[in-house]
Amino acid sequence: MSPRTIKNIFNRSPQKNAHTEDSLFKWKKPIYVKDDLEAFNRLLKGYGGSPNRRKNFRAGFGGGRGHAFVFPEQSQRVAFKMYYSNSMASHNEYIRHYMPQKDKVQVVEKPALFGMTEEEYDKKKIPLNFKCIISPENQDVNLEELAKSFIRRLEKHTGYSLIWRGAIHSDTEHRHAHVVINGKDKNGKDVFFNRETIVLMRLMCMNAATVMLGERTKVEIARAKLNLHKANRWTEIDEQIESLVDMDQKISQSNISMEIANRLSHLAEIRLAKHDKQSGEYMLEKGWKETLRVSGRYNTYLEEYLKDGAPLELYNGGALKGIVERVITFDKDEAWNDALVIKSGGKRIYVPVWQLHKENLQGKNVSIRDTHKNGEGKISRQVSDKDIFVH
Repeated sequence: MSPRTIKNIFNRSPQKNAHTEDSLFKWKKPIYVKDDLEAFNRLLKGYGGSPNRRKNFRAGFGGGRGHAFVFPEQSQRVAFKMYYSNSMASHNEYIRHYMPQKDKVQVVEKPALFGMTEEEYDKKKIPLNFKCIISPENQDVNLEELAKSFIRRLEKHTGYSLIWRGAIHSDTEHRHAHVVINGKDKNGKDVFFNRETIVLMRLMCMNAATVMLGERTKVEIARAKLNLHKANRWTEIDEQIESLVDMDQKISQSNISMEIANRLSHLAEIRLAKHDKQSGEYMLEKGWKETLRVSGRYNTYLEEYLKDGAPLELYNGGALKGIVERVITFDKDEAWNDALVIKSGGKRIYVPVWQLHKENLQGKNVSIRDTHKNGEGKISRQVSDKDIFVH
């Protein structure tokens, strides 16, 4: 697996300093211990099992692209996302304003930060920092304890004595924890996480939640499956739908399961399908699969897709010019990525951006350069701050 692929796990890449992007992947491999790594290896071995076994163990890391590793159905589900930045201003802003939600007037009771005290954290604070979101499926879990357990597992796995702070945000439909980890630990060691550790982080959260809550019961698993038809991402139900549609992307409502019927109804609600009540047929919109897959990777994509106006497309690489309609940032919204929505040629283009530092882009004429010389080579959707030019 190439470093380019691994960087998709992050939304941001650091600015130039002593820690280059390459050094992240050349970092000395930490001493591994048992626990999560052993569980991870068991999962990898189990992935090659029978089709029925794989059917009972479905899950993955990240949306769309990423690792198609699998987890026992009984394990508690936890969504996890991490990116890193290398700006002291961003580091300070995140801890002092974003985590305590000081700029959100609608949040009356501000979250209290836990982990290290402000004084302890500031003693060794450096520009490099790692920001995580931990979002469990089961909302009964104690989020503060879950975050602490995640840190303990991460320390055990890497040997670091981490400097970190956490906060719980409850102003969205799904409560979640934010954790920031300093780029230098208590012993003065530079902190970096190699590929295997990054992949393991979600498993650490899931194992911690399972220890705290116990395994999911058959009733809980069944309930989760009942709600699967409402997911705004690609699901196993969509795989079934894909196998049933005809050449015209149509599917009859007769002789289909209730699960598929409910899913088609939801796809119609989010404008990815149309229902002809007279014939009983559903017609899937062009690009419905891509939209669901992209929405699983970028949690603000579907929101933009559903807005009235010009159609929305995912940036497909190459040069682009247009007017910035919306700026989406990890630090300012409950978004899991940075992005620009650019109006160009009668379309709205959703452009994921890593390390977006340019400010006041709203309404500006911008261009994005082609990241491949002479337009040759594989199409790249990789856009960083330096690829955006304001006119």
